[in-house]
Amino acid sequence: MPTPINENPPPFDVGTGPRTARATRAHLLLAEDDADFRTLLQRSFVKHGFEVTTACDGFELYRILAHSLNGQSPGVTYAVVVADLHMPRWSGLGVLALVGCDSHTPPMVIITAFGSDDLREQAKQLGAAAVLERPLDLDDLCSLVDRLAERRIVRAGSPGTA
Repeated sequence: MPTPINENPPPFDVGTGPRTARATRAHLLLAEDDADFRTLLQRSFVKHGFEVTTACDGFELYRILAHSLNGQSPGVTYAVVVADLHMPRWSGLGVLALVGCDSHTPPMVIITAFGSDDLREQAKQLGAAAVLERPLDLDDLCSLVDRLAERRIVRAGSPGTA
């Protein structure tokens, strides 16, 4: 029997896990078309204290992210986006190209099983925070996402930023 996902983990680690202290849980947006891998990633992020919203393809990722950025999802702000490169309807890089990369958009981590120097360069030019190749070390991925989320939270809380 699969282990159920804990929908309400504590808002911060009390010293037993990889995360230390955070006043609120970071909310991340995860886009992966492989349902089993999406569930594995979601469980790992929840275990590390993140709140996770999932998308099953590039179009759904774009729709969810655009609603958040346009204020159509009140109270929903994503600290980080983790997206598969190759998904139906739109790729992770395609969505990154559409939404752009500025102080109002969350950093995006691209995951791929088909990495290349050209892909990394294209992702860098579009503003991807990182391009990671599968297989992934889930603890390393969670640590990267945590660092990106912390930077975004700090940046959002700085005077003169949104």
